[in-house]
Amino acid sequence: GRLPEPEELALLCRRVLARGGLPLDLAGRHVVVSSGGTREHLDPVRFLGNRSSGRQGHALARAAAARGAEVVLVSSSALPDPAGVKVVRVTSALEMRDAVLAEAAGADAVVMAAAVADYRPAERLATKRKKTDALTVELVQNPDILRELVQGRRDGQVLVGFAAETGDDHADVLTHGRDKLARKGCD
Repeated sequence: GRLPEPEELALLCRRVLARGGLPLDLAGRHVVVSSGGTREHLDPVRFLGNRSSGRQGHALARAAAARGAEVVLVSSSALPDPAGVKVVRVTSALEMRDAVLAEAAGADAVVMAAAVADYRPAERLATKRKKTDALTVELVQNPDILRELVQGRRDGQVLVGFAAETGDDHADVLTHGRDKLARKGCD
């Protein structure tokens, strides 16, 4: 084992001290949290990605651990590992899917806070793409990890999903969010 970074250790100590004598209400529970934005490589140098830092997922993992849960964080983030949390590092949506599904098999709760790419390049070149006047990239849809989790859900398992939404000509952001919640079937 490696000692956590001093900032992480101090944060954990402050949380434990602030909690005082409160019960560890998640003791004996297994929680899986995803964090970060996935990267879908075009070639060894370039990728498609998003601005997700992973801070939300890391904070959720820390909170669950502070409440006594055994926590696995599946992350594509570059943030330091939270103290007391098992971290599985991934890069792409397919890696995130494989890791989350493997870890979720025995989990009491899965919190999908990662910003998983909806699409990936159909082809990943082995060498760097050369600059051209025009570039066309064919994209294929990534699997819907939350939908797979919902379909394979065990009795009593809690599944939480997050979505980045915007309003458009068809509906406002809240309507899109509620529609997605109903479609996904998560808690």
